Amino acid sequence: MDAARALAATSVHLRTGAVVEPYRPELVDLNIAFRTYPSLEITQLEKPLRGDAGSALYSYAEKYLAGGAGSDAGLTSAPREFPADVPEAVHAQARALAERVAEVTRLTSIVRVDLLLDEKTGELFVNEVNSIPGALSLYLWAPQQPAATVLLDALTEARDRRVVFPQAGFGGGAALRAAGGIAGKLVGLDGPRA
Repeated sequence: MDAARALAATSVHLRTGAVVEPYRPELVDLNIAFRTYPSLEITQLEKPLRGDAGSALYSYAEKYLAGGAGSDAGLTSAPREFPADVPEAVHAQARALAERVAEVTRLTSIVRVDLLLDEKTGELFVNEVNSIPGALSLYLWAPQQPAATVLLDALTEARDRRVVFPQAGFGGGAALRAAGGIAGKLVGLDGPRA
């Protein structure tokens, strides 16, 4: 915790705050993806594998640099179980979470949802959502749809289905302008003032 506080105090990126989570070595990574055109479709569940036996973390190098340089590097060639060798209940819960993420975020196109699984308790958590341009997750679609189809559908959706979000009573930022801006609302959240 001391290291986290020191980093937060010295990093320009963390000065306004950060979320600190306890390290839970029993959690394993899982990935699933959805696309929203021509209709909501969800991939199979993937379980990335840690490179070193007994490795405590699924490292950046394992996730994004495995397989060497060039087009063979990264998620496409990283060691994994695909589909994941987990109970069917976990597969079903992952699909349900992907559907829920699609519903509540209203993200469109191609989205990869990174999950964390506690294999002892069966608890499954949404860890991160990667939308375009974060990750196309085409490698997860390979058994279901050719990459060209997934990409063409994404382009068609972007062209033909413009997303329009409903505006609340003070849409367009009118409430913030009327209140003098967001800075006034955040006074005190960065700690006591001298």
